[in-house]
Amino acid sequence: YAREHLAPRNQTKTIAASDSSVAKEGNWSASGSKATSTANGDTLTIPFYGEGITVLGRINQDCGKVEVYLDGALDKTVDLYCLESGSDNAEIYKKRELPPGNHTLTLKHTGARNYATDNKVVINQFNIDAPAKGTLVTGENLLLNKTVSATNTYKNNATYGPDKAVDGSSSTRWATDDN
Repeated sequence: YAREHLAPRNQTKTIAASDSSVAKEGNWSASGSKATSTANGDTLTIPFYGEGITVLGRINQDCGKVEVYLDGALDKTVDLYCLESGSDNAEIYKKRELPPGNHTLTLKHTGARNYATDNKVVINQFNIDAPAKGTLVTGENLLLNKTVSATNTYKNNATYGPDKAVDGSSSTRWATDDN
């Protein structure tokens, strides 16, 4: 069975690039919320649950290029070079309207650069968009092969048995009213 349920509204979760939940492979250095790389092949990987993600980082004359992989597939290569004085908190990648669920974003330092004198990649944070409240999430299998029990059944009718009221969460309480 699938049960329709409502998800939280307009929740944005911010995770610093230096956070321990962000997997770092290679020679990333951390300072405050930032993670910085100057080496080809270094990666940052963040698993997330949501409908979208925004990456904030540095664009400047000393920045290179980064490949962005979403759910294992190359989505885009971003050139972080900026001729003028740049920004340390620029929106360097944004993806919206993902199906609600688990996703993985990986940033890979390419080692390439435009006209920059350096090829730094500096990432500040990830902003993750949770499903909007009031958005109906359907089709999710919520039975999860759980055993259920009931202290009573609506009008003692097996059509309303406990096997119809399972969502896999031990904190969910179902109630009926025989009146």
